[in-house]
Amino acid sequence: MIADRGGAQRALETLTLALPLVSAGRDTALVAPLATAGWARAVTAAARRAGAEVRVEPVLSADFVGLTVECVGGRHGMPVRAVPDWIAAVAEPWRNEPREQADEAALRDAKRACLAGLTTDERWSSGVLRALFGPHHRYGLVHDERVARIAGCEAEDLRPVTRDLLTGPPVVALSLADPADEEAVRDALATAGRHPGQPGHPGVLPAAPRSPLPGQRPVALSLPGGRDTAYHLLGTPGVSLGSPDKFAVHMAWAMLGGREGMFGRRLREGRALTYSLAAFSREFAEAGYGVCMAVCRPGALREVADRTAAVLGDLAEGRFERALVASAKERLVIQNHRALQSGRDVTRRLCGYEIAGLPAADLVAYADRIGRVTGEQVRDVARRRLCIDEGGDEQGERTDGTTGVAVPGQEHGR
Repeated sequence: MIADRGGAQRALETLTLALPLVSAGRDTALVAPLATAGWARAVTAAARRAGAEVRVEPVLSADFVGLTVECVGGRHGMPVRAVPDWIAAVAEPWRNEPREQADEAALRDAKRACLAGLTTDERWSSGVLRALFGPHHRYGLVHDERVARIAGCEAEDLRPVTRDLLTGPPVVALSLADPADEEAVRDALATAGRHPGQPGHPGVLPAAPRSPLPGQRPVALSLPGGRDTAYHLLGTPGVSLGSPDKFAVHMAWAMLGGREGMFGRRLREGRALTYSLAAFSREFAEAGYGVCMAVCRPGALREVADRTAAVLGDLAEGRFERALVASAKERLVIQNHRALQSGRDVTRRLCGYEIAGLPAADLVAYADRIGRVTGEQVRDVARRRLCIDEGGDEQGERTDGTTGVAVPGQEHGR
């Protein structure tokens, strides 16, 4: 359990319970969002029966799934110490017995809520993820595959999934809880799983078998998006959440993206080649990736691809203004500061750091580490990780326009 006291106590206390996916099977990773949607509904009902008004949200990450519960503590509501009891009461909400039609109705409602929550802004990136991580690693799971599996999932399919998720001990993070509430939650977790017939869990995560990642190299995709629209995507290998290169990678993508970034300037100078442009990186426990997506006219695809590759070449050769380094640092520090204002965001990030084997202190050291990155370090990391080979790895992939991504995770600046 990790606790973020964050200075003075606030009225809103937050708890995130995370179930690691590092040793889970592929089917578990696909269906886990539906299981957590069921838990969220059941925990909400348990809290209301206890007279508490709480906000319960399912959590989905490439490395874990779980729940975030926000409570109004103190005399104004039910403190966070009650959350373990609500969770324990509904540890397995999907029962494999033909009891009541209410179970089927609850599953239908959970499916509807789960599928609605899987939408993502990172559309069109499925080809990049498959190319970088392969179809068998959980980082390569994509939106359309997950939707199809969840839509066809029955109650009996969820039993092995919940069993798989509950095999190892969870990670629990608290934010701004009263010290007495924190101690009560710690005691409840210490006794969890030690009821008759149930073995106690160790206090550390078990060593997990790792699915091998393929040899990663940059990949470029050109995809049709409609009669007057096409997409050019460049995907690059990233770094893990604990990599010492993470901060320079964040700086590289911050300098590339944004309104005044290198991609925007090159793709819009003289004449606007793109309708829209996005560039970002993601980091997970084992690996990461970066993506630049440019939306343009089909006839402009070749020029957009050439200019995108040229921008990466400029970054790798150090051909950028030093003022761009300072501007990128400022934006990343502001993003990080904003991300630490919400207890919900803090607890989720603490869980991700714990599962990746990183100390909680790294979360608040981000601004200092970003401040120490030099332009030379950005140039070096761009040479090693971002540049596409001569001639490129240009591929074509048709899409019906419904493909998306289902691996949200740590965004740069966080």
